[in-house]
Amino acid sequence: MIAYLVLRIALLIVMILAIRRIWGASALHGLLSLFVPGYIFVPVVKYWNDPDHDVRWHVLFLLVGGLVAFWWGLRLVHEYQADVTRAQEFQQQLAEQGDDEDGAADDADGTAAPLADDTKDAAATLATVRQTHPLLVATKSASPTAPVSTAQLPSRPAPQAVAPTADTKPEVPLTFARAQAQATVFRGQYERPSMGLTLSLPDHFRALSSVDARRIETTLHQPTDDREIAWVLHEEVPLSGASSWHMRVRWIDDGWVDASVPRDAEHLLRTAQQAAKGTAHLAGSGGDLLGFAVAPSFAANTAAWVEERLPDGASVSVLDCHALRLGRKGVLEFSVVGAPAGSQALCHASVRLLARRARIDNGAEYPQHAPSEAAAAPYTLEDLVTQRR
Repeated sequence: MIAYLVLRIALLIVMILAIRRIWGASALHGLLSLFVPGYIFVPVVKYWNDPDHDVRWHVLFLLVGGLVAFWWGLRLVHEYQADVTRAQEFQQQLAEQGDDEDGAADDADGTAAPLADDTKDAAATLATVRQTHPLLVATKSASPTAPVSTAQLPSRPAPQAVAPTADTKPEVPLTFARAQAQATVFRGQYERPSMGLTLSLPDHFRALSSVDARRIETTLHQPTDDREIAWVLHEEVPLSGASSWHMRVRWIDDGWVDASVPRDAEHLLRTAQQAAKGTAHLAGSGGDLLGFAVAPSFAANTAAWVEERLPDGASVSVLDCHALRLGRKGVLEFSVVGAPAGSQALCHASVRLLARRARIDNGAEYPQHAPSEAAAAPYTLEDLVTQRR
């Protein structure tokens, strides 16, 4: 966008210089060239060999630069329209949940607590939601050991040729390209029957299993997470690179979590900022919590919010988007970590939509008190929201 504006400014400057040279020869030609489209070619021909008033190179730059600016402008319009379409898809997905879910969502005191629909101003933010991965660096193979003199070895019969087997074949190193090509893509639904979990994926989204996610994390030299059960990505977003981002789906099976939390965002923020640093329950960027880009909101058995954080050693703040779905024996977490500032609307809508569409405990309702078959977690929903240890 900045380069496009620089090109438009350059075209304006060259146009002014051309009109100035023409005006020096004839004020009439200058006025007509300024206000009549195409008239500038008349003084181009008339003053072709005049060293003081020749503008042929000016006009050539205006023609070429104008064509480039026109093509560039069309490209920006198409990108904006594509972002608008994607944002409308998110808004439609949220609307499909209907007022039934929001009407059934009650606070602890019995009053409704609907989630605000904040996707209307997020038309152009999908392309900016990103989480940068390090580029894949091919590791050098270990250098072979020094050869041993044959004089030091006892004589032995020549070895017989052995057909290669799975044990004798050299192991092919795992690379990002190989891990990505071998990953299984799930669309529509992603299920973990042993956990009683089902993710209903929105249109144009795909999921990767925890096994494939860990293989990719290994090739990108990122730490693996035992609680991670899936990645969810938009179909147009790559797995790595400057525009890469994904939702991490984690299952925190520490037991039933008490959802009776304060609804005051200021209280939650003060508690979160006073919390001691340590091992967090949720995936995140760490560092200092600057504030809530989107205040925590609660509906039924879900919670969603966006944190603005300054990671340790960083000079620019990032956003961590979280949504939680409570179950009888644990919490299903959806997180986008390290999103850039300004992307909170669509980032928040993404994790919130996945949390509301998820099914836990094979569809069983979340109980208001710890069920007999499950122990209570050593923390509450407030502790999770505030990252209190």
